[in-house]
Amino acid sequence: MLDIFPSAFSIIAPLIGGLVILFFGFGALFVLGLVFLMAAALPLFVTKDVFVPFKFSLRVKGFNRKVAVSLVSYNSLINDSIWPIFIFGIVGSVAALGGIMALSVFVGFVTTWIVGWMCDRGYRKKMLDAGSVTQSALWILRALVTTFVHVISLESVWRFVSKFVDVSYNSAYYERAKKSDKKLEFSVLREMCIHSSIVPVFVLMLVFYSQIPSMAVMFLIAATGPLFGMLIER
Repeated sequence: MLDIFPSAFSIIAPLIGGLVILFFGFGALFVLGLVFLMAAALPLFVTKDVFVPFKFSLRVKGFNRKVAVSLVSYNSLINDSIWPIFIFGIVGSVAALGGIMALSVFVGFVTTWIVGWMCDRGYRKKMLDAGSVTQSALWILRALVTTFVHVISLESVWRFVSKFVDVSYNSAYYERAKKSDKKLEFSVLREMCIHSSIVPVFVLMLVFYSQIPSMAVMFLIAATGPLFGMLIER
């Protein structure tokens, strides 16, 4: 449910974004995005704050090194930021790019329900392993993309496979967090680990790109990300 609800509302978003850019330009899209962002913040001003005091510690029961190492997020961030720029150079149309993203999100939306059903029936670890290895291989294939057909094919497969990883991983993570006596600290450590993985990897990408100005090189770095996620079940 945590994955399905945001996906349901984001299926049409890429297509709308592409059309707004096509007819009104990037400036209009940024203004529209700002309006939506401000509107999303309004509920925070009309609801009561819930303050839960806690003493933070870097040592929380259940949050072991394997969990920490598995919380890498640079793979997702590269997918959301670098990959769309890369395929725009191939597709050449913001409207077409928006359509591709909308279609791929819809594929992921349908897949999420299926994967969730299978996780509840004891296939979580197998799905996580299979999805992680396949996702890593897809990053390598992405580096070889040259045509519109390649983009459509890989993006559809990616969204399908990514749900094997996302749903299975989150299921395992929240199961561990649920068992912890310090759930809030558990969540804080999660965010710290995620962001601490992003910073050095993007610095590394900057160094690589300054020497070899090719986005495809970044995809080879991203290919290592999904493999770390498998550690959470070990």
